[in-house]
Amino acid sequence: MRTSLLPDEQVNLDTYAWIEWSDLSSLPDPVEPPRLLAVLGALLPDGPWADLDRS
Repeated sequence: MRTSLLPDEQVNLDTYAWIEWSDLSSLPDPVEPPRLLAVLGALLPDGPWADLDRS
């Protein structure tokens, strides 16, 4: 659904998908934001990603 995106986001968005957090490293293309696990760790430090490398 692209209706709530900004004009440049509508043009530049290639694809999106809902995936398990544990599958982030298996994606063939980079995710946005690039340090997504660090963002998740900041939002919910005790989440299931707590034991993963956030670099």
